Amino acid sequence: MDTEGLSIICAGLGIAEEDENGNRVGYSKGEYCLDNLKDLLRFLRRDDPQTRDVFKQVCKWNTVSKDLIPIIEHCQDDYNLVLNAVKVLVFLTMPIERTSNDISQQIEYLWQLKSSITCSDVVAVIVSLLESPLESLECETFTEDDWKLVQLVLTLFRNVLAIQEISLQQKSGGSANQFLFLRDRFLELLFRENLMDLILVITQHIDGSCGFLHHDNFLLLEIFHYIFMGQEPELVANVHLKGFKVDEDTKSSVGSLKSIMEKEEEKRRLSRLWNMVRHSQFSGTFTRLTMDGSKAVLKGNPTSASLDILLKHHNVPRGPIKRIAWDIGRLASTKDKILELLHDFVSQFLLGAYNVLMQSIREDIEKEHHAVQNSDVIMFFQVAQFVTSYQYHKLLKSKPNVGSDNFEAFVDKDADSTIFGGDICGPITQSMNESMFQLVILKWRSAFEGLKETNNYKFLSAAGSLMKTMICMLDLVLKLLPEESKEPRTARILLYKLFYDQTDQGITQFLLNLIRMFDTHKQPKSDLADLIEIIHKIVRLMENLQAHGTLRVARKSRRKRKKSLSNKETDNEQLGDCVTIQNEFGISNNEQSADMSICQQGSRTSTNTNGKENIVIPAPVDEPEMSVSQTRKLTGSLPEMGNKGADQANDDLCYGTDDSSGEEQLDATDEVDFNLSTLISAFANNNIIHRLCWLLKFYKSNSASTNHYIICLLRRITEDLELSPMLYQISILTIFHNILVEQKSCPSKEYENLIDFLKSLVRRMLRKMKIQPLLFVEALFWKTRKECHFINAEYLVHEIGSLKKGGKNWDNVPGDGEIGSSQANRWNVRSIADALGEDEADVVISHELGYQRKKRDNMEENSDKAGGIKENPDNFSMSQSMEHESESAPRRKRRPLLGAEMEGKIKDLYEKFKDDQHCSRLIAEVIDPDGDVSPAQVSNKLRKLGLKVAPRKKMLYVDEHDRFKVSCLSVFLHILE
Repeated sequence: MDTEGLSIICAGLGIAEEDENGNRVGYSKGEYCLDNLKDLLRFLRRDDPQTRDVFKQVCKWNTVSKDLIPIIEHCQDDYNLVLNAVKVLVFLTMPIERTSNDISQQIEYLWQLKSSITCSDVVAVIVSLLESPLESLECETFTEDDWKLVQLVLTLFRNVLAIQEISLQQKSGGSANQFLFLRDRFLELLFRENLMDLILVITQHIDGSCGFLHHDNFLLLEIFHYIFMGQEPELVANVHLKGFKVDEDTKSSVGSLKSIMEKEEEKRRLSRLWNMVRHSQFSGTFTRLTMDGSKAVLKGNPTSASLDILLKHHNVPRGPIKRIAWDIGRLASTKDKILELLHDFVSQFLLGAYNVLMQSIREDIEKEHHAVQNSDVIMFFQVAQFVTSYQYHKLLKSKPNVGSDNFEAFVDKDADSTIFGGDICGPITQSMNESMFQLVILKWRSAFEGLKETNNYKFLSAAGSLMKTMICMLDLVLKLLPEESKEPRTARILLYKLFYDQTDQGITQFLLNLIRMFDTHKQPKSDLADLIEIIHKIVRLMENLQAHGTLRVARKSRRKRKKSLSNKETDNEQLGDCVTIQNEFGISNNEQSADMSICQQGSRTSTNTNGKENIVIPAPVDEPEMSVSQTRKLTGSLPEMGNKGADQANDDLCYGTDDSSGEEQLDATDEVDFNLSTLISAFANNNIIHRLCWLLKFYKSNSASTNHYIICLLRRITEDLELSPMLYQISILTIFHNILVEQKSCPSKEYENLIDFLKSLVRRMLRKMKIQPLLFVEALFWKTRKECHFINAEYLVHEIGSLKKGGKNWDNVPGDGEIGSSQANRWNVRSIADALGEDEADVVISHELGYQRKKRDNMEENSDKAGGIKENPDNFSMSQSMEHESESAPRRKRRPLLGAEMEGKIKDLYEKFKDDQHCSRLIAEVIDPDGDVSPAQVSNKLRKLGLKVAPRKKMLYVDEHDRFKVSCLSVFLHILE
C-alpha cells in the first residue's frame, strides 16, 4: 500500500471551517476534490480483502468525519461530488470478510463509522437522491441509471444496518449497551427520514413492468433481515397490548459475559477467605487419595482445598474436552418507541409487499439461480420465520371472533385448496403454502445430507426454526377458526399432503433422524427444542386430523421375488382370515426383530382375482363410527389419492434393510390406513430417548413449553407404548436423580408436572427391581423393545403368582397395569444373589427355558395370524401364562410311587451302578423300561436311604447377552463381599 499517496489524496479533499469554539460551520472543498475522491475509490477497490490496509488507514485518520460527511452536507449542489462521496462510504462500510485479519479491530472501526453517520445529517441528503428515481418509477419511466442510483443508496443503508456484531472484548468492556443504543438510534433515524416507507414502496414494485428492481430482491431481503435482526417477534407483536411492558431482563443479557466474570471472581475471593486456616503459611506439593481411588495433586497449603474432594468423584478427561454449543441470545430493543415503530412497519409490510418479495425470492431459489448462495437462503428463512412468528403472536393474543361471518367471504370452492386467503394466513400466504413447505424440507434435507462436508449447522438451525413456526401457525389456524371456513380446510389438506408419505423419505422419518443425529457439541440446544416441539405438534395435529375420518398414508413395503412371494401368499391363505401388518418405521435394525405386530379386532381379509389379499383395517373399537355427513366432510376436505395399491399389502411391511439372505428385493409403497400408535412407536428409540433426557437436564433454563413437550413424549413412550424399561439406564437415571434432589431441596410449583412424572417412573422401576434384581445390571445397558416387553411380562407373571398364592380375593384384583401396587405388603425380601440360581440341583433341566421362549414366540406369531388381539405385552403374557397352566394341568402324568417294596431292589441296583456318572438314570431304566419312573425320583429315594448321589449343576438356557450380565452381577457380588 502506498501510504504517502493515500495521505496526499485524503489531505487534498478539503478543509473544514470552524468557529472560535472549534465547532464546524462549513467546509471548503479542495481544488481537486472530485479527482481525489475518484482516486480514493481506486485505492479501496484494490484494497487487499485479507488485510484491508486501506480501510484501516482511512478509518484511523478519521477521514469520514472530517471530510466525507462535510462534503455530503455542505456540497449538496454538486451532484457528482455527493455521488462519489456516497460511493466511498459504500466501500468503507462493506461487511467484514470472515477470513480477513484483525476482525475485532475492523468491528470497532465500523461502529465508529456508524456513529458518525448517525450523528450527522447525511441520511436526509442521501434519501433526497431517491426523489427523481421514485418519480420515474411511479410514471413507469424508470431507466437503468435510476435503477443504479437506487441500488447504490440501498447498498449503503444495507451496509450500515449490517453493523450489529459486538465482539467479546467490547462486551466484557461494558460498551455493549452503547452499541445497542446506537443501533436503536439509527433505526429511529431511518424511520424519521421516511426511508422505511420508501423501502416498502420499492419492494412492492419488484415485479413491475421495468424489471430492473427484480435484480435487487435479495438486496431488499438483506435490508429486512438486518432490520429484524436481534428483535423478538413476540415483543414487537404485543407492544400495543394494554399493560404490556418490555421484559427488563433483556437489559441484563447485554452484559452477560461481564457479569459472569464478576461472579466467578467473587467466588474465588470467597473461597480464598473460607480456606484461610491457622497454618496458612505451610506449602508444598501433596497427593491426596480420594475414596473412589483417584488421585489429586495439590500445590501450596493442603488444607486450602475444598473438603468436597474427599466426597466427589473427579472425572479425569481423556483426550480433548468437548463443550456444549451455546445458544446465541438475541439482544432485543428495550425502548417502547422502537418496538412501536417496528410494529407499524411490519404491519405495513404485510399489506402486500411481503408476499411480493417472498414469491420473487422463492422462485429464484427454486430455479437454483447461480447467484443464490446458502447465506441468502438462510436470510430468506430467517425473515420468513420472523414475520410468521410475528403474525402468530399477534393473532394468539388478539383471538379474533371465530363466530363472525367474515371468514365465509373467503370460501371459494374453485380456488386452489392449498392457497390461504383468510385474515390469518392471507398476509403471509407465500410463506405458508405448499411450495414453501416443500422448499424448506428440500433445502433442510440437502443441508443435513451434506453436513459432513460443509458443517453448516446454521442452515439446520434456520430451517428448523422456520418449520416450527409454520407448524405452530397451522395449529393456530385449526384452533381459532370454525371447521367449515376455508383456512382450516386448507390447513387440514396441507397437513395431509405433507405427512402422507410415511416412508423413510417422508418428513416424519427425516425429523426423527435429525433428533437421532443431533450433535450437542456443535448444535445449540434450542435447535433440539424446536425439533421436539415440531414432533409434539405433528402427533397432536395428526391425531386431530384422524378424528375427521380414517386417513390413508403411504408406507414402504418390501417385496421379494415372485417365487418367494407366491409361496408366502399361499402360506398366508392357509393360516386364516386375519392378517396383521407390522408397519414400524424409524427404528434401528437391531430392534426390528423385537417389535410385535398390532392386530385390530375384527380385521377382515379377502382374496381378489390376482390372488393377493385385500386387507381392511377398521378404526379402533373405542372410536365412534363416521356418519354420512362426516364422510362427506372428509371427502370435501381431503384430496383424493390414487387407489393404486390401496388395499394391497403383504406381511413384510417393515423398514428393515437386512439383505443377508441375498435374495433380490424390490422396494414398493403401499397405501394403508394411518395408525397413530405406529407413529408413536417410532419414538421408542434409544437415541431419541437419550436426546430427550439430555435436554431435560437443562429444565431450569428451558422454557415451560419445552419441558411440557418432553414430558408428553416420554409419557407416550412409557404409558402409551408401555416401554418404561427403556428409561432404566444409568445415564438417564443420573439425570432424573439430580432433578429430584434439586427439587427436594428447593421445590418449585413450576416443575410440579415434571416431578410427578419422575416420581411415578422411579417408583414403578423400584417395584420391578425388587422382584427382578437383575435389573440393577440391566441399568448399565440400553434395552430394546423386546427386552422391555419381557421385563414387563416377568413382572406381571410374578405379581399374578403372588396374588394367587397369598390372596383369596382374586376377584377383587384391579385390572390396570399396576396390579402389584395394592399387594406390596405381601412381597418377600429377596437377596440379589437369588438371580444367579441355586448352586446345585437334583434335576437336569435341559434347555427348558429356551423351549418356553421358543414356544412363547411361536404362540405370539400364531395368535397374530389367527386374528387375536394383542393389546399390550403385559396382558399377553398374563393370559398366556394362565392359559398354559389351565391346559397343562389335566394332561400331566402321575409318576408311580417308589414304595418300601422297591427299596431293596434300588439298593442292589445302586451297588451295581454307584460308580457310574448317570447312576440315577440307569436305575430308573432298569426298574421301569417304559420311562414312568424318572431319574429324579430315584435320586430322591437314594437320598432318603442315606446313599450318596453325585450332585449335578443346574443347566439353564441363557444366551451370550444373559451370560455377560450374569458375569457382571457375579463381579458385583464379589466386590460387595
